[in-house]
Amino acid sequence: MDFNHEHVVGAVTHDLEVLKDTDHVVFDNWLIEILQCESVPQGSAQEMRKAGTEELEILGADLTWTIDQYNPLIGDALTVQLDRTYLKGETLTVRIYYRTSPDAQAFSWMKPSQTAGGKLPYMYT
Repeated sequence: MDFNHEHVVGAVTHDLEVLKDTDHVVFDNWLIEILQCESVPQGSAQEMRKAGTEELEILGADLTWTIDQYNPLIGDALTVQLDRTYLKGETLTVRIYYRTSPDAQAFSWMKPSQTAGGKLPYMYT
């Protein structure tokens, strides 16, 4: 978390169940810079939750991705091209590395002077 530049850098890992044969997955995105997308071993998100992210390093394979043109009313779509076609009933796991922008939805940044203690900055979602 960078209070000076008002952004968060991180990663999110999604375990997904395939409901219809597909070779891609689409995520909502709103003013978030995508740094990398990768395929990681099935069930990685659940394993990371159990072990704690600091204790478990899971390596992945890069995936290609595109972002549709930004729409100020609804954001845009992040489309991740999968490494193969997944069939209905299969599961897959995708990790997305990102950096938020100061204008990203659902983030509010407060300067120390705006907080009750007046000493430290604060961010809430």
